[in-house]
Amino acid sequence: MYAHRVHDPGLLLAFSATHYCVLMPRACLILRPDTPAPDALSLLREARWSSISIITAHNPHATPATPQANAHAHARLLTLTEHLADRRLPSINRDPSRRWPDEPGLALPDLNIVEATALARSLGQIAFIHATIPAHATDPHDPPRLVWC
Repeated sequence: MYAHRVHDPGLLLAFSATHYCVLMPRACLILRPDTPAPDALSLLREARWSSISIITAHNPHATPATPQANAHAHARLLTLTEHLADRRLPSINRDPSRRWPDEPGLALPDLNIVEATALARSLGQIAFIHATIPAHATDPHDPPRLVWC
């Protein structure tokens, strides 16, 4: 449905440069696509997460929306993830150049890639961040990655 956007170099560059900030009780973790984050993943491992998906509901289809529409979309994200309410964490997708406003979202534990993709698509998103968290610090792991919906 949005495959044409995957090949948009400007959009890929913007998503790749974004700082995906997970607001934990004792730290603000910053994840970036294709950038190793062993310290961040270690903190999530301590919280007993096996994976992390960072999803926003703001600006569906990578198109700016009104503050009211974004607030409504975020409320829908909260409702759709109510079953994870005791473990989900707030997140912020932040453009380090500040050309794009912050996008609040959620860091969600333990969703597999199919579940996370379905959730992101249901919110009109074209991509999200996903990482598998290794069970042990010494286990090999891949960096967080941008997943196109």
